[in-house]
Amino acid sequence: MREEFVRDPEYDSVLEEKKELNIYEEIDISKKKLQSYYENMNYVEGNMIDYYVYQIKAEQAKFRLLAKRSQKTGKRRGRKKA
Repeated sequence: MREEFVRDPEYDSVLEEKKELNIYEEIDISKKKLQSYYENMNYVEGNMIDYYVYQIKAEQAKFRLLAKRSQKTGKRRGRKKA
């Protein structure tokens, strides 16, 4: 006889909280990377400028995506925008 797996609802809420924390941690990491890229842009020459422009654009896109996800998560959890 095959038993069906039943997921514990408390476990789901714990996973959601961890996921939410991870989003905020990723946002902080993204902010730090952007800051570093902007600071490094002041000291680069030649082809490295293109590299940093690309990195900044990519990190900005990631940051926007994470910000949208965090807003959705906050609304779902009943939080208000700061």
